[in-house]
This record gives sequence, C-alpha cells and structure tokens, in this order.
Amino acid sequence: MDPQSYDNALLLQDRPRDGDQLRRLAAVGLMTPGIAHDVNNMLQSVGSVLHMIDRRIAQGSIEELSTLTANGLQAIERVSALSRRLMAFSRPGAAMKSRVEVNGLLRDLQPLVQWAVGFDVVLDMALADRELVTWCDPLDLQNAIMNLAVNARDAMPKGGVFSLRTAWAELPLDLPGLPSGNDLIIAASDTGEGMTADVIARAFDPFFTTKDASEGFGIGLPSVKAFVEAIGGVADITSRPGLGSTVRLYLPLSRARDASD
Repeated sequence: MDPQSYDNALLLQDRPRDGDQLRRLAAVGLMTPGIAHDVNNMLQSVGSVLHMIDRRIAQGSIEELSTLTANGLQAIERVSALSRRLMAFSRPGAAMKSRVEVNGLLRDLQPLVQWAVGFDVVLDMALADRELVTWCDPLDLQNAIMNLAVNARDAMPKGGVFSLRTAWAELPLDLPGLPSGNDLIIAASDTGEGMTADVIARAFDPFFTTKDASEGFGIGLPSVKAFVEAIGGVADITSRPGLGSTVRLYLPLSRARDASD
C-alpha cells in the first residue's frame, strides 16, 4: 500500500469512536491492496512447503516432513494473525503495537524467508550480538521482511544470495527525517541485477514497478516504507546495475516510555 493510504488508515482509526463504523470500513478499504499483497506472499510460502512435502513423499524420504509441516503451519498462522489484526483494527481502541526483539523475530521468521526466496537462493543471516528492541506491530515488521525477501527473489531469477543483517547505530546519520538517537538497522541485500539511479529514485513510489503487469503491482517497497515511517524510522536503497541492491530499515530503539504509547 502507498504511504499516504497507510497514514490515512491510521488517522481514520484514531478519530473519535462515536459512529465511526463507516470510517473504519473506509480504513480497511485503504489498506486492502497492501493486505492482499501480504496474503499472497504468505500463501506462496504455504504453497512452497506443500510442493516440497509432495516431493519428499514421492522420494520416499519422510525425515524432513515434520519440519516442513511446522514451517507450513507457521505460514498459516501468519495468515491467521493478519486476519485477527484486521478484526482488531475494526474495533475501537485496539492496540497493535508491542515490544519486539528484532533478532528473535528474524530467527523465528528464517524458515519462511527461505521458502519465500526459494532454494536456488542462499539465505545468509548475520544478526547483531546484542538485543535490538523496537516498538511496533510485529506482524507489520514480519510483512516488511517478507516483502523484501520476495523483491530479492524476483531480482535473482537464476539464484543468488539474500542477506539479512542487523546492527546498532549511534546517530546522527545523514538521513533526512531520522531524528538523532540510537537506532537499529535491518539491511536486506541481494546479488541480483541491481537498479539504475532512475529506478532507485522511484522504487518507493506507490504502484511503480519494472515488472510486467502480470508479475507485480509495485506495492511491496511502498508498504515497507510506510510501515517504517509510521514508527518513526527511515528506509533507503543503495544499488548499482549488475551489483545487487541493499534496502536498509532504520528503526528507533525502544525506550521505556514506549510501553505507555
């Protein structure tokens, strides 16, 4: 979804609750393209798991079936969580944010990320050796990571490496819109075809895509940016043609005061 629609949806949710049913329905309508995109990503993960189970059964190899089943159930739970989030969004006063330890979330998400990028792509995950906590909706962060994974997969049709890194940064950094302080960084890199400067300049624009109409809608990166900015962070891209791309998410470290937000 585009950042403006995301912001409008949040504003609609936060208005006075008297007679606000139509406003909440309008908010859900604004979020629908992004929701559909996220559900499609999750269903692709479920489909990949089912195809792998079918192959293992055909090969007479059942040792991995319990792990594959667990991965499939995890993907289904993410779809269910999104459904619960929508129902919570439609109710007055629903709280969606919580304390999120980013490294732990990424470890839990690792199997689904691997399914999302496919097994022609090597998943290289290197996480900071310190706790990195932010205050956000964990489902939104999971969806952002899955969107980055799917984008990386599409950039590497013949395979490659998808890297996820986390780090702690002491600001200020030269990033417009990012307040001074201590932030955590999630860096997602691929070894794909890369982007030209013109494409980088438009990559976060709603519905901008270099894919065919049947292959993409141009809402993955805009929804990532909308989520990051909604919690007070910044997203940026570095890339060169033929040398891959890196998307960095700069997220505010959680403060004690966040617990009362």
